[in-house]
Amino acid sequence: MTVMSNKALVEAIERSRKEWYLYTKEGQKKVFDLFKQASNQIVEQISKYTKAGKIPPTRLRVLVVKIETELANLRLNYLRYLTAAQKKSIDFGVGSTISSLNGLVGPNFKINIGSSYISVDGKVKKYDPRVEAYSDSVWAALNINAMKSLVLTSYGTIPLSSRVWDITWAAEKAIRSKLHTSILLGQSSYKTANLIKKYLGVPGKFTGLELKEYKPGAGVYKSAYKNALRLATTEMNRAFNEGVIKYSMEKPWITGWIWHTASGNPCDDCSDKEGVFFPKDDAPYVPLHPWCLCWLEIVTNSNVMANV
Repeated sequence: MTVMSNKALVEAIERSRKEWYLYTKEGQKKVFDLFKQASNQIVEQISKYTKAGKIPPTRLRVLVVKIETELANLRLNYLRYLTAAQKKSIDFGVGSTISSLNGLVGPNFKINIGSSYISVDGKVKKYDPRVEAYSDSVWAALNINAMKSLVLTSYGTIPLSSRVWDITWAAEKAIRSKLHTSILLGQSSYKTANLIKKYLGVPGKFTGLELKEYKPGAGVYKSAYKNALRLATTEMNRAFNEGVIKYSMEKPWITGWIWHTASGNPCDDCSDKEGVFFPKDDAPYVPLHPWCLCWLEIVTNSNVMANV
């Protein structure tokens, strides 16, 4: 069976995807800034507790506590960012679906998301805080339900907070190990500080003892920042598509979705799904893998749309 959807739908979702992509690029800078700040704070602490260019053993315990505190703050700040980014990505997904209906329905047609609707200019007008609290609106309920689905995905049954903790815990163990080794070997604090930056940020080439100390595993980067970036990008795309699916499930004129790859060189699993139609009773699982940026194009029932 060949399924065709309106060209306007595709163009609208593509516009939203471009806006979402720019949003994720801004988010990548935010993630980098969080890890850079943590790295700088730790290096500053190393400098503070340095004497004659080295870290005295008597100051190691205090320094380790400072580093544990800084990384705990990093986990919390990163989790807050990622949760907020997912929620906004859901709104991008819902918004792309709504805006794609512009031109297919009347300008005053109620979308029934709280008090939101498509205005004459084609923009989504959200809830009015003078009329209802956001937490009570259907828009908020849709976002909350989508977030719950994201947290409970089978992308590992590990909660989001645990995944964030795992990302920084591997780096923390490596940093603590490096501090102990540095003191035992009498290495300069300058060399130690530079290496620690690599564990949290974008690493140079690990060799020798450093490589032996830090084994992140297959498919995992040697940089906590790169692992955090992969998690953020993947989960934000999952949130975008979850928004599309959650909204679509509520609307009888949406019959399903067409899978689209978002890369000029997609993996075999994703390329096999390019252009494939998925009915609403067989919702696809997007993304398929880390860094997957595939997206769903909604398909409408023209007979139903003609009567709205």
